[in-house]
Amino acid sequence: MNDAPLLLITRPIADAKPLSERVRTLGYDTLIHPLLDIHPLPTAAMPLEGVQALLATSANGIRALGHHPAIATARPLPLFAVGPATKEAARHTGFTDIHQSAGDGEALAQLVMEHLKPSSGPLLHLAGQITSGILARRLSAQGFEMRRSTLYDARPVETLSADVCARLKDHTINGILFYSARTADVFMTLYGKAGLGVSVLSSITAYCLAPPVARTLQSGGFGTIVTAPHPDEQALLSCLPPIS
Repeated sequence: MNDAPLLLITRPIADAKPLSERVRTLGYDTLIHPLLDIHPLPTAAMPLEGVQALLATSANGIRALGHHPAIATARPLPLFAVGPATKEAARHTGFTDIHQSAGDGEALAQLVMEHLKPSSGPLLHLAGQITSGILARRLSAQGFEMRRSTLYDARPVETLSADVCARLKDHTINGILFYSARTADVFMTLYGKAGLGVSVLSSITAYCLAPPVARTLQSGGFGTIVTAPHPDEQALLSCLPPIS
């Protein structure tokens, strides 16, 4: 019988699998239940003319670009990526001039401002259909011309699985990892639809990548909400109690 604490991983499947492997090396058991399904949009417009650099706030945008007809034209451009997972996806897709920031749009905007000038040309954000808008607002305010290519759609799943519901009711899930405010919002919506009651989450710790994620869960009834000291995966996983 496995007595290791069980963590629920809510990331899209391409990100959930390597995360699960990493968490298991820390002594935890994992249950993968993606709350967003990623659908590439291979006919998305790619306004590359005059662009000085590409910006990627998610590995999903890079993976979707890898299937786009414009990939050969885009690949020689400098690429500014959020976090190591996005950087690795870019490297795997064939990009070589890659600049990595910490794990949120604010950090990426700061990195761009340190390396690029508005006068050198527009920036193209490789995005999903729904974004926070932080990156565009910050860089537009500094005089950069921002363009956007909507390369994928992150669609919420319709229900929590029967297995997840059963484990929640049995209090066998010890913690849940949340990487985005949208995923947190989807979880709370599906949790409400499942009719599990307000007390089920009281024994569970929510581990959140950044403060906006934690705020989304604030009234959800979690026993504890832990926010990473920095918005990156290493910092988030450092919040997990060590397994003796």
